[in-house]
Amino acid sequence: GGSLFTFNGSALIKQQVGYAQDSITLGKATAMVGIRFDRYDGLTSATSVQPRVGLSYLAPTGTVLRAAYGRTMETPYNENLVLSSSTGSGGLSQNAFGAVGGTALQPGRRDQFNAGLQQAVGRWLVFDVDYFYKKTVNGYDFDTLFSTPIVFPISWAKSQIDGLSARINLVKHGGFSAFTVLGHNRARFFNPENGGILFNPPLPSGVFRIDHDQVFQQTTNLLYQAPGRLG
Repeated sequence: GGSLFTFNGSALIKQQVGYAQDSITLGKATAMVGIRFDRYDGLTSATSVQPRVGLSYLAPTGTVLRAAYGRTMETPYNENLVLSSSTGSGGLSQNAFGAVGGTALQPGRRDQFNAGLQQAVGRWLVFDVDYFYKKTVNGYDFDTLFSTPIVFPISWAKSQIDGLSARINLVKHGGFSAFTVLGHNRARFFNPENGGILFNPPLPSGVFRIDHDQVFQQTTNLLYQAPGRLG
């Protein structure tokens, strides 16, 4: 008893980018500094100057300490962007089919911080630990049409994602090597939402966690290479 949903729209997406970077070494300290300029012209327009800096230091104990900061502009995904920008908050599940008048998806602004260290233990083990924190205004996500591979870009008012990862490497010895990676990640997003279709249960109010949120993940790889060459 229904009818096909018909939508017809088009847009020209353009983006111009320029960047410069340099590396500065002073003793056992190294700095990577850079700056990037973006001009985005799509359904909306935005200009952003984005500084980036990374620092590392080799301590007398052999420990490598590192920290970094980056400012980035997150542009909307192009796939199905025109339709997503026409549906408004709550997508088509909150608006009549064919309703137009949503707010076009705006580019996001992100501040990202990283800190970590690397330490060798004896001749065979290397430990690497890293912490990251990403705070984004207009945090982007995908809205998926049921169980299909068809996706629509949406944005949330903001997002805060942080996590800790660790890697332990066993240096190759007698043909045997191994590593294990462990991680913890918190992915918090904040309403309101804009765009997409969202044929899902009612949107959560306030802050909520998306499926990127993982309390614990772990991967271990063991490798043995027999003596001699193959082939």
